[in-house]
Amino acid sequence: MQSGPSSRTELELYEVYARSNRVVRWILVSAALALVVEVFVGILYYGYTARLAWVGVSRKTFWDYLRLLIVPTAITIGVTLLNWMQSERARKAEDAQQELERESAEASRKRELDVAERRTQADSLQAYLNQIGQLLLDRRRPLRESATDSDVSILARARTLTVLTRLDASRKRSVLQFLYEARLIKRGHVVVDLRQADLSEADLIAIKLHRAYMCEADLRKATLSAADLSEADLSDADLSEADLSAANLRRADLRDADLRRADLRDADVREGDLSGADLEGANPLGAYLSAVNLRRANLSGADLREANLRDADLRDADLRGADLRDADVREGDLREANLSEADLSGVNLNGANLSGANLANMEGVSADTLRAQARSLKSATMPNGQKYEE
Repeated sequence: MQSGPSSRTELELYEVYARSNRVVRWILVSAALALVVEVFVGILYYGYTARLAWVGVSRKTFWDYLRLLIVPTAITIGVTLLNWMQSERARKAEDAQQELERESAEASRKRELDVAERRTQADSLQAYLNQIGQLLLDRRRPLRESATDSDVSILARARTLTVLTRLDASRKRSVLQFLYEARLIKRGHVVVDLRQADLSEADLIAIKLHRAYMCEADLRKATLSAADLSEADLSDADLSEADLSAANLRRADLRDADLRRADLRDADVREGDLSGADLEGANPLGAYLSAVNLRRANLSGADLREANLRDADLRDADLRGADLRDADVREGDLREANLSEADLSGVNLNGANLSGANLANMEGVSADTLRAQARSLKSATMPNGQKYEE
């Protein structure tokens, strides 16, 4: 496991060494060229001033010296430039090779770490299943027959909460499915309490959890699309940013649940209890919410287009800025609800009770339509900001 960091250190040291050699080589070459030029110029200058015949410059003019220097100077510059270009190409090729080697070493190290992590998670999951299995098979104190506050149940809960923090999305599903099928998290007889259990980002697509007890569980960003959560207890659970599209939440207990920015498209929440739930920024587009309890729920800014809210209890609900276009709110109870700045274009409000509701700056429906459709507008604040008068 230490080969990766060692290889990386060796590559870095080699790169520093190679660059140092290049710098030293260029310094030596430049110094040698400078020395040759200085000697050559010195000889010419001395021969010119002393008029020495052996130097061959006693009868030469300045332009003769210039022509004499042009060719060797040009050759020197050309050779130096060519050497520099070749050196740069070699350096770039060497840098590219070293970068490839670094990337390869890093990828190899990452694969080794991933394999080790998967092995660790698999071992942790297997050890957990073995431990809970032994508790289930204990003839003297079988886990399934224990009360939630019994020592054996507390031990099972502690092991469950611990192992969940170490597992990835798919293995969290394995734990939850095991607990459900072992009848340890059923409403009415809860053996392992999942309060504060880390099920965040768990892969729970199409999982069956009918009547499961997951009160106060951490299900942030969990994928629960098409899951069967009918009659499940998810009260006070954190389902923020969870994917609940097409999920079956019929008669589910979602009181005070955190559903901010949750995806509830096409979910079936009929007869469910969402009183006090926070659905700010949620997307229940096309969801079945008929006869659902949304009393005191926070639905501000929620996308409720085409939602079926027939017979829904929306008393004291916060629907500020919500999008209710083409929603079905027939016979809905919206007493004291806050619908200010909500968009109700095409909404069906036949038989809805809007007594005491705040309809200020509401869009998409006229005062005459409200009077014609609503069962009651007593004490409601109308779109123009004025109180409704009989």
